[in-house]
Amino acid sequence: MSEIILDEAVRHANKINLNTSTITMLVHGIFSTIQAAPNKKIVLNLTNLVIDAGDAHVLASAKETHAQWLVTLDKKHLLILQKKIRWIKIVSPKELLEQITKK
Repeated sequence: MSEIILDEAVRHANKINLNTSTITMLVHGIFSTIQAAPNKKIVLNLTNLVIDAGDAHVLASAKETHAQWLVTLDKKHLLILQKKIRWIKIVSPKELLEQITKK
């Protein structure tokens, strides 16, 4: 979780009938650390991979932190990249649960 993604979650809190302090508290309860905004050069280098340039920061944060998974509900811009990007597993929350509970 990066500070940019947290800011985005806070901005959209009202869409799920939560206030900003509740969203912030929930995120800090789930994630032990909030990463700084990703390096601008990495963001620019990843802009050509995404459909919406505004989403490049998500991939940049994942790359900088060496994340194994990118969990998102964004079907239109990020989940569509599942077959295009091989250095990280891009999944929905449902797909993540299915994969980590496989025996």
